[in-house]
This record gives sequence, C-alpha cells and structure tokens, in this order.
Amino acid sequence: MSRVTIPRSATLALLAGATVLSRLPFLTPRLAHWDAVNYALGLHDFNVAAHQPHPPGSPYFILLGRAALAITGDDNSALILVSLIASAGAVIGEYALARMVFGTRAALLSALVLMTQPVFWGYGTMATSWTLLACLAIATGLACAALLRGRRSLVIPSAVLLGIASGFRLDVTVFLGPLWLFAVWRAEPDPRRRLIAIGLATGGVLVWLVPVAIDAGGLSAWSERTLALLPSTDASSAALARQLAANTAISFGTLAFTIGPALLLAAACDWRKATCWLRSSSPTRAGVFWIIWIAPAFVFLWLVDSTEPGHDLIFAGALCALATGALVQTARSRSRLVVAGGVLVAAQALVFLFAAPVLNRPLAWTADSMLLNVTAPGLRQQQASLSAALRTIRTEFDPADTLVVTVTDQDPYRFMMYYLPDYAVIRLDPRAQRVMTARDRRQGNWQPESGCLFDVGGLRHAVWVLSASSDIRLVPAGARLDSTVDTTPFQVWVEPARADSLDYLGFKLTGSCGVFSASSSPDDAPAT
Repeated sequence: MSRVTIPRSATLALLAGATVLSRLPFLTPRLAHWDAVNYALGLHDFNVAAHQPHPPGSPYFILLGRAALAITGDDNSALILVSLIASAGAVIGEYALARMVFGTRAALLSALVLMTQPVFWGYGTMATSWTLLACLAIATGLACAALLRGRRSLVIPSAVLLGIASGFRLDVTVFLGPLWLFAVWRAEPDPRRRLIAIGLATGGVLVWLVPVAIDAGGLSAWSERTLALLPSTDASSAALARQLAANTAISFGTLAFTIGPALLLAAACDWRKATCWLRSSSPTRAGVFWIIWIAPAFVFLWLVDSTEPGHDLIFAGALCALATGALVQTARSRSRLVVAGGVLVAAQALVFLFAAPVLNRPLAWTADSMLLNVTAPGLRQQQASLSAALRTIRTEFDPADTLVVTVTDQDPYRFMMYYLPDYAVIRLDPRAQRVMTARDRRQGNWQPESGCLFDVGGLRHAVWVLSASSDIRLVPAGARLDSTVDTTPFQVWVEPARADSLDYLGFKLTGSCGVFSASSSPDDAPAT
C-alpha cells in the first residue's frame, strides 16, 4: 500500500494557516507593549526624536504598518496584521531551514515547534515587530545556510536581503552580519564579488539610516538617542551586579527553556546517540554556523539587557531547528519521533495557554520577564488591567480638571498618553528632578522642575497610574487605591487636589505656578 504524500505547497499553506488561526483567539484588543505605542504613533507622525518609533527608527516597518493601516483603519489592528503575516512567514522559513539542514523529517516538526514556542506565539498576538525579527532572522539564516551549501548565486541577493532587513530591524543586520560574512567568504572565492556584496549590504543600511538620522537631528543626536536605550553605566556597582544577575537568569533560563526540553527528550530516546551527535556537530562547519548565528546576540543580551524576551527571537529559529535536529538524530523510528515531537509541541502549547505571571515569589520578576508576561493569561491580565484603568479615569474624572501622573522606568506613561489624549499626562523623573508633559498624543521635552506643575485653581483631581510592582515609596501619601481596577499590572491611585500645595517625590504638583503649567504647548521635537 503506497504512502500518501502531501505536496510541499499544501504543507506550507497548512502551516501558514495554522499559525494565523492559532493566534486569532488571543489577539490583544489594545496596544499591549510600550514599543507598540511607539509604532502606533509613528504610523501618523514619524519622529525618532519623539520615539515615534524609538531609535534606531525602523522606517520600513512603519511603511508596512501604514499600508496595513489603509486596510484596517485602526493602529492596533494594522500592526497586528503585520505581526500575523510575519509569524506565518517565520514558520514557513523555519520549515525550509530545517529541511535544508536536517532533512524532510525535521522540517514539519521544526515548524510546529517554532509555531508553538510560547514567546513567539505571544508576540504574534500583539502589535509589535518581534515576529518580524524572527522572520527576517530565519530568512537570513536560510540564505547563509544555502551559501554554505555552494549556492554562490545567492551572494548578491543575500546582501540585498541583509540591507533591506536593517530598515525593518537593524538588530538583524548587526547580529547576523558576522554569520553572513562567514557564509559569503566560504561560498564566494572572488574578492571582487565579496566587496560588491559588502557594498550592497552597507548601502542598504545607509539608504534609510542617513535620512532618518538627519530627521532626528543629525548622526550625533541619533546615536545618542539610540545608545540611551541601553542600561546606564553610571549606576552603582551593586546595581550593575544586580542587572548582570538578572540578565544571567533570564538569558540562560530562556536558552534552557527553548532547547532544554528537546535535548531531554532526545536523551530519553537514545542518550548515547544524542551525546555523540552533539560532540560530533560542534567542530564541523554546521556547528560553526549555529554558533555564529546564536552567540553574538546571546552574549550581548546576557551582558547588556535581557529584560525583553522578544530580542531572543533573533536566534529562536536556530534553537528550534537544533532542537528538532537532536530529536531526528536520536529517535530510532518514525513513531518515536512523532511521540517525542508531540510531547514537545503539546508542552509548549500548554505553557502558552495556561502559565500565568506570578507575584511575590522567588524569581517571580525573572520568570515574568523571560516568559510569563507574554503567555495568553499574562496578556489577558495586562489588557484587562489597562482597560480597567482607562475606564476608571474616563468615567470618574473630567479631562479639564484632572492630572494623570506617571513616573519613569514604568510602562503606564506611554499607554496613558496614547489612550487618554484629552487629559494632561505627566511623566516624572525623581532622580533627575525633571518632568515631561503630554496632551493630544504629543509630548513635550524634558523640563527641569520649576515652581508648580499645574494651577490648583483649575485642578480638582490628581490620578496616579503606577505599576503594581512599584516601590511603596512611589505611592502618594493620602491617596486611595481605586478598587475597581485590577491591581496587576496597573494601579490607579486617586487624591483630590487640596487648596494648599500638593507635593510628590520632590515635585510641587499644585500651588502658585511657575514657568511650567498644563497650558504649556508640547514642543514639536520632544525627547524621551
């Protein structure tokens, strides 16, 4: 009896359809991420200086989002549409990558493993560019794998791909540039064609970077804003040590969670064969390929900043392919491979569907940052809390006499200034004693604290929106926690304005006004 085979095109179509359908029930009704708000604002006014979007700029992603906006008519829906398409593209690319490197048996399983990887799944339900990062990284990795297999004709197209990818996600070009150079040097013996390829890739970066840098105030200003996104090096040695400890836990935890279960299953199938495969693969060209793909981004995130799990999607495709390769090499039969693969896919799906964020437990912040904030329960919690906070402010407080207060190093500010355009929203920086104000989705420059911020005569209410994990010292004295708001992750604290001055963290919110007031018009080129 002949075995029924499914055409490859049908397999790819089924994978793409399954990817999209698995995301639809979990799509976030509102923007669910600080970066998502930046991108949404950039759809209407591209201004890197105002973090619309944040540096380095991602102009091609904004153009793609605007095209989607013409279809959907809604910022969140437009960016989610791009995320869904990128998710499907990444899964298809993963299938092609695993098929090229490990064969047909690994291709379908690798695509399913990526499809159900919880972080990748979660970001596919919201309006961010993280799934596009995965898609472009896998496309670049696939091109490099083909180059290492003698496809010299791809030297020039791969250079164009690397240059274009930078306009969507510059980190693709930065962290996968070494892999591409390695592949080009191995595939192309002609020095002239190597230089042409490097020139095309470089030109592909400069063609968007130069105008974006000029628009941001020049290369120096653009560089300063880009570097400002990195953790401060002025912190105390104790703070830097805590940051490195958190990075270590998150980075190696992510690595263990992504590939660890597959390696354990491979060892369960045949631990001798699994060990032999790992040892024999490391010194080969294939081993070098995976190391150069994963190591640059991993080391950077480990030593600098690992608090955003989306960054790990630059090498998630490589880890999923390696995980599947290990299973294929150790499973002695098709049935054993199906069982092991099914267990892996099911386990990942269960984590995404049911694992919720945790509070007040050992390593809670690490687990939440690494994974749990982007699972289905985590996203539902964030969306419900955001909606409740917005509903409370809109229904109980008049925009004309209400001040919405947020602080630095927390998420609420960007959401409040986007979803409450009629309200005066301020962002306070207690360490630097400076303040930023926003209204009508336009924010001003940072200003030094001077006099009061608002005239008490026109202000009846001050509303603080703080993260649930805030230091107790950030909670205003005498304010009440609004009981209608889910305390995770947003908290709404309310205090009526008094006749006397209202002080908070060294800021004089009301009283006899100085140079800074609610009526001040935000500057056209704000800085964040």
